[in-house]
Amino acid sequence: MRFCSRPWSAEFANYDEESGAPVGNTFEVQYKPQNEDNWDTVKPSDDGLTVHVDGLNPGTKYDVRVAALQVDPDGETTKSFSSISKITTTGTSSRDRNIYLLILILLILLLLLLICCICCVVCRHRGQNYPVSQREREQGREPILGKPDYK
Repeated sequence: MRFCSRPWSAEFANYDEESGAPVGNTFEVQYKPQNEDNWDTVKPSDDGLTVHVDGLNPGTKYDVRVAALQVDPDGETTKSFSSISKITTTGTSSRDRNIYLLILILLILLLLLLICCICCVVCRHRGQNYPVSQREREQGREPILGKPDYK
């Protein structure tokens, strides 16, 4: 059983015997960033077997699919798409770089705040009287008394 609108002829099309779908006499690669709707298309290079995709952003997730194209002698093109493959390009995306930069700036500000707090505590306790007699009592010693004044 064939699912074609016109009679099938081996002269102009190759079909898979099991599914009745066109096999294709050329192909194209379609890709898009994962959360977008529009597919970009890349045609094969001169040898017809390889495709080079330019302009991908580093650290970005993409959906990629291959379309098998069957061009009839009438010029009508039939496309059969592969399943979608998910890839991630190498490198760091600009979004990730911005997050790391923000975290670095926050850590630097936290460090500066800590240094300022330490400086304030040190300056506050600087020049303060030291209660010797109280410390002596805490350690179990007799307080140091001045010499008696014998007149």
